[in-house]
Amino acid sequence: MESFITYSTTTGDISGSGVCSSRADMTPLLEPGEAIMEGEADPKTKMVDIATGEVIDRPPVNIVADSTAIADGVDEAVISGISVRAKVMVSGPVFAFFENITDGTLELSFDVPGRYSVAIYENDYEVEKVFIEVSET
Repeated sequence: MESFITYSTTTGDISGSGVCSSRADMTPLLEPGEAIMEGEADPKTKMVDIATGEVIDRPPVNIVADSTAIADGVDEAVISGISVRAKVMVSGPVFAFFENITDGTLELSFDVPGRYSVAIYENDYEVEKVFIEVSET
């Protein structure tokens, strides 16, 4: 039996891992844009360098976030340094929603005061969580 990982040929994100009797057993199960290689790796901390085919450490997350905002529908809390492959979940006193990040920045405005959390996910794993305190004034 061989240990294997599957990964995106575009981003290098590891999409799965397991054990099989041979690579030929797994190849028909690959999604378009996926590849398979022998080995073991934690997709939360590792990825595949698509140029070399080697498993490498994920780059560090360098999130910069405003921690306060005013509940006036205009003032914005800005979170930057988010990977363009990330998805965020914003939750607060009256709503929760997911947002895909396309440019590395998330700008939020609020109408309701309270504490909001922003969980940042890459490759389906939470990599960072920030909190924003929203006041009436």
